[in-house]
Amino acid sequence: MKLSGLEGLLTHRFLGGTMWSLFASIMIALLGFGAPVDGNAESVSLGGALVTAASRPLCDHGFTFSKPTVLMPDIQGYGWAECPAVPADAGLTHNYYLSLQRRDTSGKWQWMGAPARSTIVPTVRQTYTATAPCTAGVWRIFSDARGMIQGRPYEFSQVSDEKTVFPSDCG
Repeated sequence: MKLSGLEGLLTHRFLGGTMWSLFASIMIALLGFGAPVDGNAESVSLGGALVTAASRPLCDHGFTFSKPTVLMPDIQGYGWAECPAVPADAGLTHNYYLSLQRRDTSGKWQWMGAPARSTIVPTVRQTYTATAPCTAGVWRIFSDARGMIQGRPYEFSQVSDEKTVFPSDCG
């Protein structure tokens, strides 16, 4: 039987011996069963930025500043989203949501103010601003992106660092 490619190279008779056979078996199993090689992802990542086979992000999002900003008479949260490497046949839908949250006295996060929403696939970086009236408390920014790519759903959310706003900050 003639072997081709990597199988033939690794099992060629001049390599012989049990250690080489074991090595060849492991390599063939890893390469033959689709294990990731040099960190490249083969499909959509559900826990972070969407990536292509070449490890380029398809879509990503984040915050312009690590915490909300007090800009009287409001508190503002600044975020961004981009999908710069989307192939034409990706069938991408992208729903982006940016909001401010304030922790209540029981420790739960409450949605506050006017969120920013978009359903446009941002092929270049788009920026968004969420705004709420300035009130004392602990604040953070919440960002969520979800949609479909090639018929598969994706979703990833993140929160910013917390900012304590004092009554004096709100005038």
